[in-house]
Amino acid sequence: ADCDLTHTPPNKIVLVDVRTEAEKNVSVISGSISLQAFENDFHTLTTTDDTDIVFYCTIGYRSGMEAARICDEYNIDRGRVYSLDGIVPYTHALKSHRSSDTNNVGCASETTDSKPSREMSLITPSGEETKNVHTFGSEWSCVDMEFNPISFGTVSLLVHTCAVGLRLLFYKVRRIFFSSKKKKRRTM
Repeated sequence: ADCDLTHTPPNKIVLVDVRTEAEKNVSVISGSISLQAFENDFHTLTTTDDTDIVFYCTIGYRSGMEAARICDEYNIDRGRVYSLDGIVPYTHALKSHRSSDTNNVGCASETTDSKPSREMSLITPSGEETKNVHTFGSEWSCVDMEFNPISFGTVSLLVHTCAVGLRLLFYKVRRIFFSSKKKKRRTM
């Protein structure tokens, strides 16, 4: 298949992993940074309007929540912030990417072997490629068959699920509080 190489090149992308340290210790998408690193270097990473910010987690719930929070807190145009469906669907995209390899520059991969390009691989914190993927809970262990799902045990899953729920509640309350403060300021 031919690729249209006349389109405008994509914006610079900052890929942000919002998962827990335990999840990131298993694997991350190559080139991603942690949420903490993103917030610490926010102004450096987003100095231009041609930077898109893509958040990811396991299946997209936490990344969607963080994307919305970042838009609100940092007053970023929602057209520059995205939530990737997650690392689980990403494993399927990697396989699809390999099988659609066209050997055209600018399209799919420039190599003809079945390995994904290094830029798209899952890596360990030490930078080694891996097939292990932390899926949070066994309910989300639907990674591509080439990958090995790893998930929290029952007690850890319960604790982490509660933490996600509390974080969501905190963000919702804060959003309501700040939006009511803004409305009061506008009416004064």
